[in-house]
Amino acid sequence: MALEGIKRLKEFFASLGIPVTLTGAGIPEGKFDEMARKATEEGPLGQFVKLDKDDVKKIYELAK
Repeated sequence: MALEGIKRLKEFFASLGIPVTLTGAGIPEGKFDEMARKATEEGPLGQFVKLDKDDVKKIYELAK
């Protein structure tokens, strides 16, 4: 059910012309490393699970 909701939300955003991926928003994959580094400059992100630079980059790669 959750995956169907995600699919429909993406379709809705796309119907409005809203990018649904990072590359769709004009962010090239070559920037992911820099973005991950900047996101974790002051240490890991998160409270429940700590995310380091590599974790953040993997999330960006999934969102490309």
